[in-house]
Formats: sequence, C-alpha cells, structure tokens
Amino acid sequence: MGKKILIILAAFSLLLCAALSADDEANRSSFKLSFSERLRLETWDNAIGFDSSLADENTYTRTRSSLAAEWKPFDSLVLVCKITNEFRYYFAPNDREFTIHEFFFDQLYLRAVNPFGIPASLTLGRQDMRFGEGFVVMDGGPLDGSRSAYFNGARLDYQINPQNTLSMFYVYQPSTDRMLPVINEQEQKMVEQPEEGYSFYFSGSLGSLKYEPYYIHKNIYETATIKEESSIETLGLRAIIPLTGGLEFTGEAASQWGAKGDNDREAFGGYFHLDYKTGESFPLPELITLGGIYLTGDDQDTPEWEAWDPLFSRWPKWSESLIYAFIKESKVAYWSNFNSLYASLRIPLWMDTNLNLTYHFLGADEPAPSGNSFPGGSGTDRGSLLIARLNFKLLPELSGHIVWEHLTPGDFYSAGADGYNWFRMELFFQY
Repeated sequence: MGKKILIILAAFSLLLCAALSADDEANRSSFKLSFSERLRLETWDNAIGFDSSLADENTYTRTRSSLAAEWKPFDSLVLVCKITNEFRYYFAPNDREFTIHEFFFDQLYLRAVNPFGIPASLTLGRQDMRFGEGFVVMDGGPLDGSRSAYFNGARLDYQINPQNTLSMFYVYQPSTDRMLPVINEQEQKMVEQPEEGYSFYFSGSLGSLKYEPYYIHKNIYETATIKEESSIETLGLRAIIPLTGGLEFTGEAASQWGAKGDNDREAFGGYFHLDYKTGESFPLPELITLGGIYLTGDDQDTPEWEAWDPLFSRWPKWSESLIYAFIKESKVAYWSNFNSLYASLRIPLWMDTNLNLTYHFLGADEPAPSGNSFPGGSGTDRGSLLIARLNFKLLPELSGHIVWEHLTPGDFYSAGADGYNWFRMELFFQY
C-alpha cells in the first residue's frame, strides 16, 4: 500500500510540473468554497427477506454534510478537496447505537487541462466518475450506500476533435478506506474484496448518432475470509439514436469473459429504452418511456460462470429498493440474473416539479439455486414493481424528492414470500 501512495504522490508532482510548464495567458488564481446538506427519511420492511413475520422494519434518518474547496492557481490547473460525513439515527430497530460516524475525504484530486499543450485533461486522486448512464461505471464503494461514490485513481480524457473523446482510467478500491486519513474511523466497509480496474472509453458522434464503445478490465482480489479471486474483461457499446418527432432510442450491451476462481466466465448484459417527448403539459405526460433490461444469470448445469458482473455500477440504477432484495441472493446492489420490461411516465405538475411513474415486469434469466431458503422459488418470475417519484425544486439551492416503491413477488421467490413497501423523503441544500 505504501508503494501505491508513493506512486500517487509522484504522479501528483509530475502533474503539477506539467501544469506549471504550460503556457498560460495569465495567472487567474481563484478559490471557491461550497457546502451541501442532504437530509433523508427512509422507511421499509420485508425488502431483504420478503417475510412480514420477521421484525425487520427499518426507519431512520440519514444526514450527509459535505464541505468542498476548489483552488485554481492557474487556468490550466485545479485542486479539489471535499470532506463528507453521513450519520444515521434509527427509530426502528431501536437498538442501534447512535454514532456521528466518519469524516472522510470524499474527493481529493488535481486536474490539469491541456498539459504540455496536449488537448486533454488529466485527473489524479480521489474523484467521482460516471460513464454513460452508469451501467458499468458509477460507484467505487457500494457498501457505504450513497454516502459516497468515489474512485481512487487516474483519468485521462483526450479530445481527438470536438466530436470525439477517448477516456482512459485506472482505479484501485480497497475494502476499507485505507488510502487517505479518516477521522473517527468506524471501519466502514466499501467493497467486499479489493478491486482494481482500467478502461478505454470512447465517446463519438456521426451526425445525430452518438456512440460509446468501451473496454474494461477488472480484478477482484482475495481476502482473509474470501479466498476466491476474479478477473473480468468487458467489451461493450452504448448508442443514442434520435428517430423522429421527439422519439429517441438508447441502448447499451456488453459481453464479459475471464475467470471466477477456477471457472471460466461468460456473461452478457444490456438494456434499452425508447423515449418519446410529447411536448404536452399537465395533466398529460411530457415524457413516455418503454424499456427493457437483460442481465444473465449462472446456469447451474454448466461449469462456466454465466452471471453478469455489474463491475463498478452497484447503485440504485433502476430501483432504490431492489438493491436490498439482492443482499440475501448475492450482494447488495449486485445487479445480475435480472431482467425487466417496463413503462414510465413523467408528468409535469408545476414549475420545477414533476411526477414519475414506473411499472416493471421483473424476471430472472435463471431459476434460483435449488436448496436455498432464499429466494426459494422454482420459476423465473420476480414479480412486479411499482415506483412513484415526485421531484421538486423549492429554491435554486434547495431541491428534494419523495419516493414510494411497492413489490409484489413472483415464483422466483418462495410461495409464502411477502411483498414490501419502501419509502423515502429527501431535502438537498447546496450553496
């Protein structure tokens, strides 16, 4: 680990020298502070075990505070530091001990723009990254929830021309936050096993067509308690195709190969959605979406491992509640062996307020392994999921949402499986 830190420090020094040697028109030093506060109330039951007889009700608040500083000593150089803390207060279960939890570096990176006159930006350090819709790259530490989403690494974005960009990154994610100091350390787990990865991600356009081919390599290393290692190669493509009259098609598909322990890996994942902007106003929807998701599961009758690995995208992409349903099945937010056909409406209400209604017909690519108490069913019907989300903006600095989700389980789960309700309210202030 010490060697990795030395490499990072050396890279920082190199980047600083490159930026200072760049030919700036003027020294336009600037400094900016920002602050954000996110307040959430969440309540749900049965979302993990689908058993209403268990005392598994959860009701709690989540308070996340962040203070960030941005310093630009030159036009071509920016240093960003962000400190975050999130604590929870539990109403149920009422035996959870309260703690203020950790203060940690949510971001700490140095970015050089056009170093050495090259049309590119180079970012080194702890940073957020998202590519496309976050299907393969979005969150580097899924086990702390939405407290953070950072990656430890380096990213280069090379501007080939105004229409085409090649992005490359390298990341290393330890199981806990060991790379930067933490105040009031709570041994917060970030991921089950240390992960490492690199990628080549191209973003281009041909007329109105936008396309994004990519290649991602990921290693998952063993720990003292988890002895299995994995290597995953992923080759994929995302495309956005405007059709006609407010209609647009978006699709992404990727193939995976490599190894999972002693087994060869062979998996596939993808999604699509067709979006129609109606141009209507309340009470009619302004946006109508039809979509589908398909993520392979493992066939128990073959020696290969066919289950899709979500790479660096274990976050609530399609549902806030389903990420908990994956806990006993595999891991939290581990989108795999999953499919859906869904429809969604976005209805404008007033000003910056809209209501989103989504209905999912859920399924699995493969039945659950026999003999497991959960999911416990013999079919591939995961059931149906209804999502209602109200988004609002009260002030330029103050926004929020209210989310309700209800799942009715299918035969992928045991015959006695109970449905669940999941609810959240949020206020978000940023200044």
